[in-house]
Amino acid sequence: MALKERQQRLVGLAEEKGHPITPLPDATNHPDKNVSAEASQQHIGRRIVVHIAVVLLLIGIILGTLVFALPAGSRGGGDYLQSNIHVFAVHKRKMLLIAAQAATATAVTVDGYEYNGAGGLYHFAGVNYDAPSGLVPDINFVNPFTMGQCTYWADYRYHQLTGYAVTWSGNADAWAYGAANTAGWNVSSQPHLHAIIVLQAGVQGASGVGHVAVVERINPDGSVVTSNWNVRGWKVLSYETYRPGPGVSFIWHA
Repeated sequence: MALKERQQRLVGLAEEKGHPITPLPDATNHPDKNVSAEASQQHIGRRIVVHIAVVLLLIGIILGTLVFALPAGSRGGGDYLQSNIHVFAVHKRKMLLIAAQAATATAVTVDGYEYNGAGGLYHFAGVNYDAPSGLVPDINFVNPFTMGQCTYWADYRYHQLTGYAVTWSGNADAWAYGAANTAGWNVSSQPHLHAIIVLQAGVQGASGVGHVAVVERINPDGSVVTSNWNVRGWKVLSYETYRPGPGVSFIWHA
């Protein structure tokens, strides 16, 4: 017997005995259905709020752990962060200083250049200041120029030949001016034996700050044979031939 028929028979028997049965409402049309859906949505919302709260709690725990893990003596995360920033800044300054020193060391070896006019008073990392073999020390005067430069050799060699030393400072291209205006030396465009030859910047292969050398011999054609440093290498002695002309001066003690 079908379930529906049996339910109808039981209802009929109950009514015959005076006990009417009220049929159950259809669940599909139950008024509490909407209430149930709203309750479900509220439950989901509560779960989301709980999950968010748990995540925030975990974040707080992690941050708290980091704060307690700071080194002893720190007064808080801000101080620790500032300390790290300070360390980074110091490291950056050191790297910039090293780069600046390297750039200065490169500039120091440019032919004719004198740091602050008298590079022999300074020392820079990466520059070889050792006297080359065969160079006889001259203890009778103090050479203020950079060991290895053309300026050092010109002062050294001129003093060796004449007993007089350069009394001014500056790059090679400033020596003619220094000789005439601060020391009262002779300055001429004509060669003079054992004079210092001064080449201005870019003249006959000179660098951007000029070149100086000592005249060792005057040739019949008027050109001069000179002894030099730093034309063919740092502290390398070479003999070069130059000619009188524009941008060329000869200086010697009066």
